[in-house]
Amino acid sequence: MASYKYEVVGADGKPKTGTIEAMNMEVASAELKSGGNTIVSIARANAFNKDLESISEKPSASAK
Repeated sequence: MASYKYEVVGADGKPKTGTIEAMNMEVASAELKSGGNTIVSIARANAFNKDLESISEKPSASAK
């Protein structure tokens, strides 16, 4: 399993961050969503580059 760092907005509307263990990013995303969270970002945790393989469901302000 791999570790993924995430930022979500919980069902209560509050932002949350953490790490989750999953077989792949799709499984990690599905598990986070099943808890009523809206994913802001998720990325595979890596000792050298924590943003490796990052995806985002909302475009950042700098992406516009």
